[in-house]
Amino acid sequence: MPRALIAGDNMAVSRAIETSLSGMGFDCFDHSWTEAQAVAVAGSKNFDLIVIGDALSWGSPTAVARYFCESIGTPVVMLHAGTCEVRRPSADGPIFDGPFDLSDLGRAVRVARRSRSLCGVSARPPGLRGGFAEKCAA
Repeated sequence: MPRALIAGDNMAVSRAIETSLSGMGFDCFDHSWTEAQAVAVAGSKNFDLIVIGDALSWGSPTAVARYFCESIGTPVVMLHAGTCEVRRPSADGPIFDGPFDLSDLGRAVRVARRSRSLCGVSARPPGLRGGFAEKCAA
């Protein structure tokens, strides 16, 4: 019974993510709207995956993603409007997985679960996304 935490302040997007994850075999979901709620919920249950939206009602999506990545070891997929807020700690510096288009949520989840990493999923339509290196250099 795979369990996922979905953190974000847009209920419509959160429900769409839940529907997508249901199709991937997830059947237990918790939702949080703030950084503090996400941290509290993640600390009280074991999750197989954490998905973080690009906005929280209060707090930083990037900070909470970093916290989860460094503290609890649960795979994290971060949905974001840009293409550079993708990182996972390493002794050699940050390691980047992605970016993935929103339509590639399934592939991002597989990569995150396989490598226990933090993956970024771009919320931009595929035609608007520039080069990853260009975005990160800016």
